Amino acid sequence: MSCCRSVNLCMYQGDDLRLLFSVVDSKGLDVDITDATSIKWQLSERPNSVAIISKELGSSITINSVNQFYFDLAAVETENLSGVYYHEAEIITDTGKKYTGLSGSFTIKPTQIK
Repeated sequence: MSCCRSVNLCMYQGDDLRLLFSVVDSKGLDVDITDATSIKWQLSERPNSVAIISKELGSSITINSVNQFYFDLAAVETENLSGVYYHEAEIITDTGKKYTGLSGSFTIKPTQIK
């Protein structure tokens, strides 16, 4: 795996959302994550700032297939958020190699109905 893939996301505040990510290498080929020892995803205001939402393999992240993982965001996790945030996923393989698998902007739009 080389440089991380840019994945920009958008949702409405207070919605439930399932996020499904595919992990691919620089050539667009699937990366086998079935034996990953760690997958972490975080949402923050900007890179290197404190995480607002965190997800981890074993508690909230599920490996879905050879190169995919998913997790759910509950409405309560985003009901008080609005604006453009930064998100990033880190994967540690069964051989101990660490990769930033994806990163990008995550826009949370305000809603009228609460």
